[in-house]
Amino acid sequence: MLEVANWKYLNLQNWLRNPSIQEGWDYDFKLRIPDSRDSRGKDRIRHIFCSFANYKGGLIFFGISDDKLINGLSYDHNFQTKISDIVGRSIFPPIRDWSLFHAIQISNKKKYVYIVQVNESFYTDKPHMTGCLVYIRENGRCKPIENGLELRRIFLLEDNFYPEYIKPVQEILKKIKQSTDAHLSLLDTVILQKLRSYLESKCIDEARMYDFLPLLNLFKKIEALLPKIRKSLETSITEGNREYLNNHRELSNTVDEFLDGLGRKL
Repeated sequence: MLEVANWKYLNLQNWLRNPSIQEGWDYDFKLRIPDSRDSRGKDRIRHIFCSFANYKGGLIFFGISDDKLINGLSYDHNFQTKISDIVGRSIFPPIRDWSLFHAIQISNKKKYVYIVQVNESFYTDKPHMTGCLVYIRENGRCKPIENGLELRRIFLLEDNFYPEYIKPVQEILKKIKQSTDAHLSLLDTVILQKLRSYLESKCIDEARMYDFLPLLNLFKKIEALLPKIRKSLETSITEGNREYLNNHRELSNTVDEFLDGLGRKL
């Protein structure tokens, strides 16, 4: 995705002057926010949000026309609220992970280009639907899913683990560290099983084996420590908690090492 957090007006101009820049897989241009009477315009915004949240995320540039002319929008302290009112209706499940990412002031004018970032949703929240259709991003367009086979191919491949899901993995493993009995919910278990399958698939590839084999071994060590934690916790009342503390300390250190390596590989 484009690194626009520190862009000024000149950066935006230079980027748009590039003839190869068109509405693409991960960004879209919108001249204005549709008003309350513009049902079609509001539907198009919902299509864009769904297509980004269902795919790899993206940026929406408000104040730029389809032919890349920068018109800008007047300053509006209710901008995010207006967008929220549009996308908060008629999308199921709701899209939660989006924000007004950046606003670029147009030189010598009291107008702005507002940049909204829509992140890819976690796979348990997908697919998002609006108007009884599921939209994905395809070559700069919001494309509705045409049939059940396509829906299954994109969203229902049960053995898939996507590197973009590193955040929930981090949260699960950090939760294990903080938990007394290293408890895993059913969803946590499913996600970690997919991660293990992903790491094993990388180790089959000789070119990547030496990068991912240490990660797989650390992951197996974490798996082996979980039942040891629970067993030592049960016996800590009668036999003391030294073994439990040692196991928990080893688990914590292994999780930290694994997450550090995973963050550098994905």
